[in-house]
Amino acid sequence: MEGPTPAAESSHPSAEEQKIAQFREEITDYQQQEERGERRTAHLVETANYPALDISKLTVREMRIWEKVKRRSIAREDIDQYTAELIDENGQRREGVDPTLTTTFLPFIRNEASDIIVRRELKERREN
Repeated sequence: MEGPTPAAESSHPSAEEQKIAQFREEITDYQQQEERGERRTAHLVETANYPALDISKLTVREMRIWEKVKRRSIAREDIDQYTAELIDENGQRREGVDPTLTTTFLPFIRNEASDIIVRRELKERREN
């Protein structure tokens, strides 16, 4: 008996594809919480000025920054680097970057990260 055909093998998502799918589900949960008013923020949902985050546009780049937030290892430099990947030095969205990443996901990440960063910096100051 022969093994699976190449087409059958490719129908199974890779480990990275599975991780991205899980990440997108997690962010969808946050988006739904915002829609229901369960979160005090409204970064991921449609507002008068901005469309809702297009979950399908989330990539490995967004997953990596979110993982740093979840691990509470996020630093200001991480936020600066992520921002620079989305927005150029003139404040314009970089070519190929989905607009909802700069209008929704970036503010969401900054908001989630700010509490972590400030608390860590205050703790470090108290310890020194």
